[in-house]
Amino acid sequence: MYSVHDWADVHRLHRTGLSQAVIARRLQMSRNTVARLLKLSEPPRYERRPQPSLLDPFKDSVAAMLAEDPTVPSTVVIEHLRRDGYAGGRTILKDDLQRVRPQFMAARAYQRTTYFPGEVGQGRLVAHPPGGSGRQRSRSGIHL
Repeated sequence: MYSVHDWADVHRLHRTGLSQAVIARRLQMSRNTVARLLKLSEPPRYERRPQPSLLDPFKDSVAAMLAEDPTVPSTVVIEHLRRDGYAGGRTILKDDLQRVRPQFMAARAYQRTTYFPGEVGQGRLVAHPPGGSGRQRSRSGIHL
């Protein structure tokens, strides 16, 4: 793997008009390496292949639990997954839940309930009106 510094040095020296052989001698690398670095239009970078997660085999189970209740805590989810053989950690699960949970929250549909007038009522039955028997009181306690 070539470093970004090697690529930059080769391109800088090549722009000054030096030949590949001179650049190779000056940077103490082979001419083939210099030729390869000159063919690259962008600096080389390390790209790692994605590794499968320990949670991948259990994604369907997690999705089913979230579909049933999107607010289910990660501790409950991990208990169910451990019974099924999940050997991963809680952080992996929490990171995945943080990424996936909003989809289930947004997709959840709620039913609007409508009632016809008089179908459902709410009220308070009072035997006597608040404040006494209808007479007003003054501050001195004498009935008016």
